[in-house]
Amino acid sequence: MSGVLKDVLKELSERQIVILEMIVRDPSLSAKAMSEKMSEKMSEKNTNVERTIERDLAKLKKLGILTRKGGRKNGEWVIVYSPQIESETENQ
Repeated sequence: MSGVLKDVLKELSERQIVILEMIVRDPSLSAKAMSEKMSEKMSEKNTNVERTIERDLAKLKKLGILTRKGGRKNGEWVIVYSPQIESETENQ
């Protein structure tokens, strides 16, 4: 793993890292399915978990770590490394 990617991963929350781990295991998971799994781990029902997961997914996509391939129902998440991350980090 490149040093730049490691730096980006350091900036992620524990929840965002858990999301990436869930995607590695099952790229077809929806935000709703991820929130259900998170709620089970937290042993509580939090109605905001799904929205929080959606915000985390949006951040991961903006960072260029994650993208969605296919549609909402039959698509899957793809973990990618974006040159955009490298160029933004080099300018800092």
